[in-house]
Amino acid sequence: MRIIFKVVLVSMSTVKTAEFSRVASTSEIPPGIMRKVTVDGQDVVLANVDGKYFAIGDVCTHQEGPLDEGTLDSYEVECPWHGFPVRPEDGRC
Repeated sequence: MRIIFKVVLVSMSTVKTAEFSRVASTSEIPPGIMRKVTVDGQDVVLANVDGKYFAIGDVCTHQEGPLDEGTLDSYEVECPWHGFPVRPEDGRC
């Protein structure tokens, strides 16, 4: 199951609105880094690819591996279980 979340990264104090929840600041996720967070009870992987931030569900759609334990290589997150590539911009394989 693929879950894509609407999140916001900010570089100021805590922000919460009807649509957005603060989950991290931009300084916490530098380029080339992924970070696992929980949004409304769901595990989400945040990825910074060349200054662009993406949020995808933490479960690989291939074998349900934990994507936060994988590696980020440009525009692909590699599943740690089978090396299956997942695109952070839309969660597709």
